[in-house]
Amino acid sequence: MGVAVGIAALGAPAHADEPVRAAELGRARAPVLLELAACLEPERDAIQRAVRVELGGDPAGAADARAVVVRVECAAEGVDAGIVLEVRPPGTPRRYRYALDWREQPLDARPRLLGLAVTEAVDASRIELVAVSEPAPPPGPGLAGAPAARAPSDWTLALFAGQRAFSPRAGVDLSGAGLMLTRRLSPHLRLGGDLMVEAATALTGAGAISVRSASIAPRIAYRAGGRIHGELGLDLRLGVVGMQGEVLPHGPFVAGSQVRAWLGPAATAALGADLTPSVALIARFELGLVAVGATARDRGEPAAVIGGTWTSLGLAAAIGL
Repeated sequence: MGVAVGIAALGAPAHADEPVRAAELGRARAPVLLELAACLEPERDAIQRAVRVELGGDPAGAADARAVVVRVECAAEGVDAGIVLEVRPPGTPRRYRYALDWREQPLDARPRLLGLAVTEAVDASRIELVAVSEPAPPPGPGLAGAPAARAPSDWTLALFAGQRAFSPRAGVDLSGAGLMLTRRLSPHLRLGGDLMVEAATALTGAGAISVRSASIAPRIAYRAGGRIHGELGLDLRLGVVGMQGEVLPHGPFVAGSQVRAWLGPAATAALGADLTPSVALIARFELGLVAVGATARDRGEPAAVIGGTWTSLGLAAAIGL
């Protein structure tokens, strides 16, 4: 018969007033004080006899400081599933637990098996074999365990500011801010888009032209790297621009306004650094080509142009959702 190592929930209190001790087996074994739980009450006499046979000798006093205390409890599933032994050697706070599964054994053989298990448990505890360390106490009320590591989010929201310049001689320089939402499709592939609101003022001989633009840009990008990472992407920017003329007071010219759509494809490049698992700083560059643009004129000459090519440079703070 083998004694398996395990830990089980303890049941009813033991009858410490009915100890069964064993004397020394030779000079190597100390006296044993046996404590049986109430769940073993029907088999108490048979168990006591079996333990005496296995350990032998005359019983010692309960106050004997040399005694090894062996407490026997029923398994958590009940006495038919087996028993759990706790061994407390004298003079040390250390304890050892052992479990015996006797579900396959006949009922009349169980007391003898328990006697053998007590002997093996006492001998094993002497030489500290198969010792089971004490489990950590459960956290008290109001105390939480260590938080689990948070998995990186598939969604990222970024707030960014940037400046956009158009290449023609009268091309406007827009400044603005926006939001960018990105979803991770795979470790390297990202799908997202941004919404930008930008503005500029172009001075003319007759006054000024106020330019207001709002645009969106769906994007697909490839990302590589770890904490320091880079991205290459393709955009399609679609915008609406309003141009409002402002003339000098008492001048001979009349102010006008217009609203136009503008759009064009763009390539993007970005370099980012993760400050925490959910916060990153990103520098982003965009190069685009205007397919449909808008022009405001002053006395027949272009004064504010959204056309040609554009470049945009921005800085974003991204947060994982």
